[in-house]
Amino acid sequence: MTPLEQAINMALIKLVSERVVERLTAQKQSALVVFDGSIHGLIDAHKSVEALREAGWKLDLFCAKEACGQSHKACAGCKSTAATDLTGADIQKRLDGCGVVVAASMAVSLAAKVTMGIADDPVSRLLTTALELGKPIVAARDGCCPTCRGREDRGFGANSAYRAMMVSHLTTLVNYGVKLCDATNLAQAVMGLIPSERQTTSNSLVSQAPARVNAPSQTGKRVIGWSDAKRFKGQALHLDHNQLITPLAAEELRARNIRIIKG
Repeated sequence: MTPLEQAINMALIKLVSERVVERLTAQKQSALVVFDGSIHGLIDAHKSVEALREAGWKLDLFCAKEACGQSHKACAGCKSTAATDLTGADIQKRLDGCGVVVAASMAVSLAAKVTMGIADDPVSRLLTTALELGKPIVAARDGCCPTCRGREDRGFGANSAYRAMMVSHLTTLVNYGVKLCDATNLAQAVMGLIPSERQTTSNSLVSQAPARVNAPSQTGKRVIGWSDAKRFKGQALHLDHNQLITPLAAEELRARNIRIIKG
């Protein structure tokens, strides 16, 4: 091979490599956004979706019939499909075209279905299939969390057993690998899945042993709850060996990328 041919081959290889990287990056910054009809946190979810759009994310919006019956911006770009018309190929195509699945709203019923692997409607089919394919999923927990501000404002008075059921669904979703957060933090959580070059460089300068911050433990509490986690500021929360943290509190910290270090 002559030097000229070698130079041409190298140029072609570089060009192809650049195109592959561009395609992978574009796919990573694309999301399939799902609305299931839950009204809790809906306004904040819309704002988060708009923030993703403004940040350059390519969004494929999917709304359940119940969601399309509501008056919200997402309906203008959704591609709602009847359950009987949503084939496995349709689901596969939409999931293949996105880097992350975003459950912008999730009611208790949807959370229950996903935790049990039930796929009897378009939204539950999409989410359960995404789990089976190993797709990253970020979900707003407002619609299925017993401590959701909007739910409490509407007079939520369920007993402890019902609340425990809701918490168990959230815990199972986290165990499945679903990243839960408030609707207000949805865009931040989604974009946090793909750290920028600047973030990566910055993180590399952070000590591997972050400063010990024990704000909740200074109160003498043995159990760190959701309200404690909500108020916590810092990069890492250190728990003493005799301290416990509730599932909701752990989810709150993970949603804000705060590490939990035990012992």
